[in-house]
Formats: sequence, C-alpha cells, structure tokens
Amino acid sequence: MATLPLNVHQLVVLATVAEHGSFTRAAEALGVSQPSVSQAMRELERSCGMPLVEQRGRALATTPLGSELAALGRRIYLDARRGAKLVAEHNAGLAGKLTIGASMTTGAYYLPRVLVELRRERPGIAVDVEIANTADVAQATVDELVDFGVIEGSVERPELVYTRLGTDVLVCIASSRHRFAGRAATLTELLDETLLLREPGSGTREAVLDALAPHGARFDLTIDVGSNDAILQAVAEGLGIAWLSERAVAANTGRPLGEIAVRDVTVARELGLVRRRDRALGPAGERVVAALVSECATLERARS
Repeated sequence: MATLPLNVHQLVVLATVAEHGSFTRAAEALGVSQPSVSQAMRELERSCGMPLVEQRGRALATTPLGSELAALGRRIYLDARRGAKLVAEHNAGLAGKLTIGASMTTGAYYLPRVLVELRRERPGIAVDVEIANTADVAQATVDELVDFGVIEGSVERPELVYTRLGTDVLVCIASSRHRFAGRAATLTELLDETLLLREPGSGTREAVLDALAPHGARFDLTIDVGSNDAILQAVAEGLGIAWLSERAVAANTGRPLGEIAVRDVTVARELGLVRRRDRALGPAGERVVAALVSECATLERARS
C-alpha cells in the first residue's frame, strides 16, 4: 500500500526523468547529482510499491502509473515556478492587491490620476478603493479593513502612523447668481448666508470650522450635507454657500458656480496618509504614496 502523501520533490524528479529518459540528464536539468536522483526514484518507487520507470533500449520509459505520476509532478513543478514568480512580483511591487481607504475629496480628486499611473506601470496590481469620511477611513485602517488610508486633515490614534502628503486649499463658492459670486467679501458680510457643511467626521467640515473659530464667526443657518457632489449641486441651486476643495470646484466648471474671495479667511488643510503602526506599506503602497506626494507638490508649485 502506498504511503501518502507522496513526496512532491520526488514527483518532480520523476517528471524530469520521464522528460529526459535518463537519470544522468535529469540530474543535469535539476542541478543535482545523479546519486540523489537515483535515491529519490528508489524512495518514490518504494512508497508506491511498484516500479515507475523501466529500461527500454538505451533510454528509460515510465510505466503506466509512472506516466500519471510524472504528469502530476510536471504540474507541481510548473505551479512551483509560478509561485516563485508571484513571490518575486509581490516583493517587487509588480503584483498583488491594495485596498485603499480614501476620504471623499482625496478619493474623487487626488487618487484617480495616481491610480491610472499605477495601472500603466504595474498592471498586475489590483486596487480597491473604499470611500468614507476621514474618521471612518481612520477606523477602517485601525480595523485592518484597508491597507492604508488617504485622508483630509490629521488623525491622532495610537495605532496609526500619520504621514503628511501635501496641502489642499478650500475655496468659498456660491451660485453664479449670488451677489458676491466672482467678487471679494469679508466674513462678516457672509454671516447671514446659509452655510453648507459636510457631515460630522468629515475632514472638510473640520477644516472649515477650524478656520472660522479664531474669528468667532457664527453662521446662524447651517445645513449638513453628506457628500461633496450634493453640496456642489445645492450651492448651484442657490441654497447657500460652502467651502470645498479647489480640486472639487475646478472639476465642476459645468455647474453655475462662482467663487467668493473671502478677504479675511483662508481655509486649508493637510492631506495625509494613515497606516497601522505595525504594518508596512509594501512596494505597491509606497509607489502610491510617492505619486500622491508628487501630485500635491505639483499643485503647491502651481499656487505659488
């Protein structure tokens, strides 16, 4: 009775012997000595309880069972080669899968261009992007639901490492029909407007409120809105004013929007990356981060 499981190395040796018809040539192909091939074959035949190769003229040929096992050994050999290739590609950042958490602004207006470049350079990498607000992205990173997160603003969590990527400037927008659209105004002149804000946990909301706080400015009318796109449409309809990322506004020139140059308030926030303290980014993740840093640096040079 055969002893299972069979030794996979011995099956590979059998496949090589079957291919070359000789222990000597099989040893050369495998880069081992002929005695080691002979020993592997003896042990495999002992496990099977019957011969697997036989002499036919000047060459060795496989028995019926030997042929079936040789085919199995060949598949094992090829799978091992494919496995080694996968390991090399993953180590080089050429293959694998990334799950990236992204805030709504970074996911819509910063990541896409970077991911297009990544796909062109490294088509073997599969990427999933999970969109949520900054607080939820940070939590998903802590919970290891994403490999890392790209967020607006900074996050202080003991489990996370935060890396600054660049700066995102927010601009004040109103309907193109608004009295201050395309003009300058002071914060005081805008306080009777309805201020549209992103929901709690959003990096955009935090940046706006942090910028207004030193001025003691209080808008009596505010509306919380759950996405940048909904705010853009609401502003275009004349529901109120809002501060949104310059990238979001620039990407929506088809909407009837106008910018307001608020003289005494500048709203900006950091864009950053969060990852678990106990997890490295890996080659593919490092490539995404480098591209994001370059993208942000290009924007900052354009502003100056």
